[in-house]
Amino acid sequence: MRVLSLAAFVLAIGCFSGCTTDVTSAGLTIADNDVDSAVTYGTPTNVESERFYYDVKNDIWVGANKPNAYGHFDLLPRGSVNVTLTHSDGRRNVGFKVYRVNPTGTLRYLGEVSGRRTVTARVESNAGGTIVIQSTGTWGERQDPSLSVLVTCARRDGQCAVAQQPGELCGTRGAGSCDEGLFCDFSVNGVDGDMCGASDRGGVCTVVPEVCNRICGATCGCDGQTYCSPCAANTAGVSVAHDGAACAIVDPPPPDDICDPAVFAKIPADQLNVFVHGTWKWHGVVDGFDVEAELGLYDGDFGYEQVWNPTCLNDPTPCRVASRFYWISGGWSHDNQSVNLTLDAESTPTEQLAQGFSIAQNCEGTLRLQTTELGETRDFFRDLCHDVQCEENQHCEVQPVMCIRAPCLDQPRCVEN
Repeated sequence: MRVLSLAAFVLAIGCFSGCTTDVTSAGLTIADNDVDSAVTYGTPTNVESERFYYDVKNDIWVGANKPNAYGHFDLLPRGSVNVTLTHSDGRRNVGFKVYRVNPTGTLRYLGEVSGRRTVTARVESNAGGTIVIQSTGTWGERQDPSLSVLVTCARRDGQCAVAQQPGELCGTRGAGSCDEGLFCDFSVNGVDGDMCGASDRGGVCTVVPEVCNRICGATCGCDGQTYCSPCAANTAGVSVAHDGAACAIVDPPPPDDICDPAVFAKIPADQLNVFVHGTWKWHGVVDGFDVEAELGLYDGDFGYEQVWNPTCLNDPTPCRVASRFYWISGGWSHDNQSVNLTLDAESTPTEQLAQGFSIAQNCEGTLRLQTTELGETRDFFRDLCHDVQCEENQHCEVQPVMCIRAPCLDQPRCVEN
């Protein structure tokens, strides 16, 4: 989903006087002198608009918690398009409102149309620019892609879009650039030894994929960079030069750029809270004790404890060694490479409990916290199901997931017993 924030726009929440025009199949013309709206609307918050493309089905998600969805497309001056909104359930009342983005960034209300299951309107603009579509209707409780919007050019010459649309030629002489959210895929028209457009065959404008699977191999992109898969290259907006092998290395990259599960790299700062929050555990035997350590990292707070049970407790001979318990708490912070603990005043520092952990992650998404305590290096691993509360008839399992950007970390899920 390619989205654009509408925070800079002024959006109609309701309709004021002079805003009763209905869009009809006969079309609605916006004159060139209609450059701004005479009506002031409230500014929306947390509103995103999907990019709509011509001649493809643009799915949009709506539901009880998201009754309105927004989409936008660019129109050439003197452009004319048909906009069709369809709901998969024929019993649903559907509709949409139409706006044009003014030069000042506000929205000019043009009109609206409503009906059952499918509604169509002709939208024409002498001035051209960005057209915004707001879906309206009554939806069920579940949010799903049950609505689709089709935008087709109504001009005889087919000239409506500002940039090349999905499936159109790109990357060659005479062809325009691809629209926002698309990339030029040369592999469609490429030949052996030339998959990046040097032959001037051109490529095809293709929607950038949003989800890739977890399989990671080696793919060389047309930008000379090595990616885990063709999909991973495409998510970066890069066509594939060849699959199954890395790009030729002229200068060895730094270790952090090597996609090797054995090589651990720094974690981007904006991902740390997602990865580090939760419960981390370590278990081992130290000097005749069975040691269980647990570190809980939450919103600014931590709790760290260790239980030392003597291994001789399992021997037939009575064990005279008592169990030990250590515990500290306080706040924590990170500097992109380590987690630093700040003890509460009542916590008593002890050599068994470290006050800092290094952070490491490999390109498959495996994350670890590592510390050295009593001269021994210990790797703590996150217990993803530790803090998950499931229903009585469910239990927690850690399962692989699809994701938009690597690394794809396994996630806890509540599943039926």
